[in-house]
Amino acid sequence: MQSQSNSHLESKKWLLAFILSFTVFLQYARPFTDGLHATIPSIQYVLYLTFFIFAILFGFQKTEISIKPYWYSLFIVAMPLINLLLVFLFPEGHHENKLKISFETLQFFLMTLIIVVTLSRATLIAILKRFTFIVFIVALGFQVATSMHVLAPSELLNSNTIGYMLAPYLIFLFMSRSNLAYRIPVYIIGTLLIYITGAATTLVGFVLLPLFMFIFNRVKHPRLMFTALILGGFLVITIPILYPSPIFESLFTHRDILWSVYFQHASETLHTFLLGTGEWKVETVGVETLEGLKAHNTYLSLFHLNGLIGLVFYLLYITFGVRRKHTNFNMIDGLLFLSLTFQVAESNTPIFSFTYSSFIFSFCSLMNRTNER
Repeated sequence: MQSQSNSHLESKKWLLAFILSFTVFLQYARPFTDGLHATIPSIQYVLYLTFFIFAILFGFQKTEISIKPYWYSLFIVAMPLINLLLVFLFPEGHHENKLKISFETLQFFLMTLIIVVTLSRATLIAILKRFTFIVFIVALGFQVATSMHVLAPSELLNSNTIGYMLAPYLIFLFMSRSNLAYRIPVYIIGTLLIYITGAATTLVGFVLLPLFMFIFNRVKHPRLMFTALILGGFLVITIPILYPSPIFESLFTHRDILWSVYFQHASETLHTFLLGTGEWKVETVGVETLEGLKAHNTYLSLFHLNGLIGLVFYLLYITFGVRRKHTNFNMIDGLLFLSLTFQVAESNTPIFSFTYSSFIFSFCSLMNRTNER
């Protein structure tokens, strides 16, 4: 009987993982679905709600539910409210677009918050592990298909996204055992797999993970560590902006040009510096091969869209979402490290959405602090 009960429990977790996976991959299918393109977001919200309802029916909720530990979520909730106020204060600006984007992303964020508040941490981690495994397998298929030119890369499905799809499950594998005889082969194989995809940003995050773990477990101050990581990310983009060089162009594969253009565009006036331009993209980069590209940096993207005020709120959300008390480095820490490293040279746009990188970040940024309890 016990074996049968465990089997049913596993089946339920796999079902929920498949629902999440299907929800995410609909996002990457949008460029290939002409007629359904407009309705896919609605389908995704229904699937996400279905995931939550099934989890409740399966009895995966917490015994005690409290919203208080997630007070830092107010920094995200406040952003659309500020944009709503700006629409009335500055009707001549581009704040309507900011308001639209911020409310769209708020829907996903609030749904994720409800899920994290309601469901047990152990269940969510178990589902996330299966979810990342499914995405890992599909990503391998994508890599083969794009290498054989069966599928063409797109804005959403390219080397960077495929590489990122591989990394979370590799981190789960790496963190699942502490002995070096197991971790070293996983680390080497994972590094090679990500290297083959050409996803340089994800590769850097995965390669530096053991170093971050080592320092983390000695400093014993999680919030300080992740704050230092964010500041290090700002330093990485600030130096090329202030001191442009062909060396940086080669090192960052021309991302430094995008960073400079986006920063300058958002800093043209005090108004745009503080409140943003209201757009994810600049109208023109000035370099033909880079036209139409996003900032390739989540922080700059948000700064360009919502100004310094929006960026500060986002950073406060991340900072206060990380626990103060030290516990050993765990899987959620590893995935959050990957997410924040990824955001230095890639754009989670919108920040809270059904793209895989945003999915992982949303859960981990909300689950990190629960280690204190």
